[in-house]
Amino acid sequence: ATDCAGYVSIHEQTITVIDNVAPTLELPVALTVSCDVADSTPFGNAASTDACGESTISVVESIVAGNCSGTYEIHRLFTATDPCLNSTSGTQIITVIDDGAPVLALPFDITGECSDNIVLLPATAEDNCSYSEITVLETTVPGNSIGNYTIARLFSATDACGNTSSATQVITVQDTTSPSLI
Repeated sequence: ATDCAGYVSIHEQTITVIDNVAPTLELPVALTVSCDVADSTPFGNAASTDACGESTISVVESIVAGNCSGTYEIHRLFTATDPCLNSTSGTQIITVIDDGAPVLALPFDITGECSDNIVLLPATAEDNCSYSEITVLETTVPGNSIGNYTIARLFSATDACGNTSSATQVITVQDTTSPSLI
């Protein structure tokens, strides 16, 4: 400032601009996916903006075990950081479930003679996410005469998460052989 006599007075003002505001962070949506497609499902990306510059986003994934084989959670921790090291974090959770029952393959239904040796043929089961255990419940239903009956074998396959599929093999036993005279 200069007065009318020409005297000058100078004062400096220092303005310090600081960035103490963290960037914004927009997370991808939480997802629930089946275990058989978890590896091929896109989980999405986070987005961030900062008022004073660019922000960078880092992601760290961790796995949290579920209550049965084939189920788990993927925790994706996103962190947006600006050039002044202000940061914002958030977690996307992907829940991986086993909601599919095993696929059961039975032995064929058969019709046999009452003198035949009726053996238990195995069934097989395949599951999309875990192992499966097969149980058999056999029921015999009498026919209209001795030597005629039906065997119903109920096969059940249960996976590690309790999903079950069942199917029945039917064995029809008949007496079609005439007695022989000696």
